[in-house]
Amino acid sequence: MLEPQRSQYLRALGIEVYVPRLVLPGAKPSPLCEWDFLPPPSTSAPASIDTEPAAIANPARQRPLTDALQIDIAEQATAKAVADIANEVRGATVVAAPPKIALSVVIGDGGILIVDDTPATTALRADYLRLLSNILFAVNGRNAQPSLDVFLWPLTKRPQLDQSAEAARETLAAHIQKQIQQYGIRTVLLLGDAAQQWCALDSDSLRCIKSVSALACLKAPATKRALWNDIRQLAEH
Repeated sequence: MLEPQRSQYLRALGIEVYVPRLVLPGAKPSPLCEWDFLPPPSTSAPASIDTEPAAIANPARQRPLTDALQIDIAEQATAKAVADIANEVRGATVVAAPPKIALSVVIGDGGILIVDDTPATTALRADYLRLLSNILFAVNGRNAQPSLDVFLWPLTKRPQLDQSAEAARETLAAHIQKQIQQYGIRTVLLLGDAAQQWCALDSDSLRCIKSVSALACLKAPATKRALWNDIRQLAEH
C-alpha cells in the first residue's frame, strides 16, 4: 500500500500520522516510503461527450492539432520531472546494508592480543586454540591456554542502533581498547585481511604486527612459515 493511501485510512480511523523530520544520533534510518505523485483533482466542469463516431474514434479532432501536441508534450515533461524527483528521493534515502563481521579476539600470556578470523565450528575452534597456544609458547615460552572472545556484526539484538561500517569500526576499537586496559596488552597481532580491514588502533604505546590469518594456517600449513617470519621478532625480546 502506498503511503498516501495508508495515511488516509489512518486519518479516517482517527489515528494521527507522524512523520520524523530529524535523524536522531545512533537511530536506525527510517524506511523509504513509496509515495505516489498524483495530480490534484480537477475542479472544472466535465467536458461534454461527443457522440459522433468519428470524434470518439479520433478524440484529437475535438481540438486543434497544435493544442493536442502542446498538451501531450507538457504531460510527458511533467511525467518525466516527477519520475526524476522520485528517483532522486530514492537514491538519497538508500541505506547501505550493514557489513557482516566475525572476528576472534584472543588474549594470550605475555601481554599479547590477537585479532583474527573466527572458527566456524566447535571442532575447528579447538584446533585453532591449540595452534595459537603453540604459537604463543614459541614466542614467550609460556604454556597457557589463551582465552577467545568473538566479535560479531551487525548487532542483531539491537537493530535500532547504527549498524554502518563506521559504527562497526568504532565498536570494535572500543572493545579492543577495553581488553588492552584490562589485561595490560603491549602487543597486538592483526592476522588476516578482515582483522586488518576493520581493526583501527590508535596508541603509540602498542606494538602492532600484521600477518596472515592463523586460522588459514590450519587449511594451508605452508602459510605457517610466513606467519612465523612476521612474529618471530617477539621471541627475540
